[in-house]
Amino acid sequence: MVGRLTSGSYNELDRRLDDAIQWLETLGVRIKSTRIEAYRNSYNSLLEIYRSKDEEVARRKLPELVNMLLEIHDLIEIYKGLSDAKYTEYLHPRLQELSSGPFYYTDENVSSSNYPRNTAFELLLSSRLVAGGLPLGAHNSVDIATEVEGKTILFECKRPQVDQQISRNVKKAFKQLKPRYQDRLVRGIVAVDITKVANPDIEVFPYERVRQIDTWLSNAVNSFSRKHSALISESPPKTIAVIFRFSIVAVPKGSSESIVCCQQYEFNTSKYSKRNDKKIAMIVGRAIEKGVA
Repeated sequence: MVGRLTSGSYNELDRRLDDAIQWLETLGVRIKSTRIEAYRNSYNSLLEIYRSKDEEVARRKLPELVNMLLEIHDLIEIYKGLSDAKYTEYLHPRLQELSSGPFYYTDENVSSSNYPRNTAFELLLSSRLVAGGLPLGAHNSVDIATEVEGKTILFECKRPQVDQQISRNVKKAFKQLKPRYQDRLVRGIVAVDITKVANPDIEVFPYERVRQIDTWLSNAVNSFSRKHSALISESPPKTIAVIFRFSIVAVPKGSSESIVCCQQYEFNTSKYSKRNDKKIAMIVGRAIEKGVA
């Protein structure tokens, strides 16, 4: 289980967003008339509300801006983890997709173009691996590749839109990874972002004490693991882990002066994995835990 709460001032987030957008522009990513420009404009509105000290307006408007806050946080984390020039070749074709797609998380559905946010999830996980000390490797037809103790670890990443898609997505990932295991040095991990499934309306989480956030997130992600424990147990022997990730925005009750962006990763190692593979899975898990913006 890996939890992460990232808090900061509105002004600090504003500066980091500018840095991330400038980085994207230097790599040739189009910002104008895209959802990233919409987030920049929405954040400007949020800053105006915050600086006005009008708590009533802030509380009324914040739910509309939660979608934007989540995606800004992810974009900043991608920037901080992957802005090293040595990954430009890996990033460039993926980043070109990042600014397209529906403007709002809630506009996504099972039939919409979800590829841009799927790519963002892959980049977010890649940034954590790199920031946690693991390299990114080139590998055709998989979402992410890294190297651990002489083994190539391949990731298949999924973002189901509804609960009914989880089983189908995970089984598809198992199927995609299985042919790769003909190489005895290859292992696989399935990563599933359940944010949309667990919080389809992308609602804000109100809290009184910070520890409530961690407890609520832990319980939410753990319930998915328990619900799908039979599915996880179906993983092929060389699929060494299944990861569930959930992200929310939390604000203290009665105040909108601070925001907390929260992520929880539930790391389920395969019961069929050999001892050395379990060790590799733990190394990857620690890298994800360390690799935070």
